[in-house]
Amino acid sequence: MTVALEAGELMQWLEVAAAAGTIVTMLLAGLIIYWMVRPPRPPIAPPRARHDEPELANLIDTMERRLALLERDIRDSRLPAQARRRRETTKEGESE
Repeated sequence: MTVALEAGELMQWLEVAAAAGTIVTMLLAGLIIYWMVRPPRPPIAPPRARHDEPELANLIDTMERRLALLERDIRDSRLPAQARRRRETTKEGESE
């Protein structure tokens, strides 16, 4: 059994192999560049333990108190000056 290869046929196979090699090389280079410049993945946070619930409840209570104080200050700042003075005098009268 003999295999006969002509020079033209061999050159055709070499060109196909070179094209395929170029495509594979470009894909690998792109993948390496992507791995180098991609942003880091955020660390996966461990699940919260049950013992954190009281801390969370305290934090929520603190935030609600701060919100109430902020709402009161905003409401007071919107009052006209005369109503604010009247309100302050009534507070002074009550404390004496």
